[in-house]
Amino acid sequence: DRRQVFNLTVVARTPTFSNKLLRMVATGWSMSDIYRLSTGTPFTVLSGLDQALNGFGAQRANQLSTDIYAPNKGTSCPGVTTAACISWLNNGTLGQAAAFAQPGLGTYGNLGILNVRGPAFFQFDTALTRQFRIREGQNLELRGEAFNLLNKVRFNNPAATLSTSATFGTIRSAQDPRIIQLAMKYTF
Repeated sequence: DRRQVFNLTVVARTPTFSNKLLRMVATGWSMSDIYRLSTGTPFTVLSGLDQALNGFGAQRANQLSTDIYAPNKGTSCPGVTTAACISWLNNGTLGQAAAFAQPGLGTYGNLGILNVRGPAFFQFDTALTRQFRIREGQNLELRGEAFNLLNKVRFNNPAATLSTSATFGTIRSAQDPRIIQLAMKYTF
């Protein structure tokens, strides 16, 4: 799972002003922000084949090198013209020896479980609310929320199955972009 490296939550509210005009315009506002910095999610590189001959295809690969990440980690895939491909694992491109291989027939891979990390990310979420008092015991609340306000790309883990050689070691998806929602609540 992702580990929270840093998490900051801030809530700010405007005071109740004594000036009538200022009270109508500026009282009742509330802003809450969350800034979160997370490490990448751990995952396991799998062979995708039944190399151990035990009937299960979810076996681990062999690690050949300690340099498991692509030399151009986090950049567009070399030779791919679409923007939907990000290099992450050392898959033997760019003239470098591949860091992973299929284990020999009848053997298990030497790679540990969950010892490779996906991309880290940060996220900034915010909410702005305004409460209007209508009568005693009746309130109207307007709320606007934005998740991933800065619209920062947050990549998912790469394809980590060796048998899918065309996509192995590349990231081809991301988490949600900026999402904004509005709400209104009447309490009585």
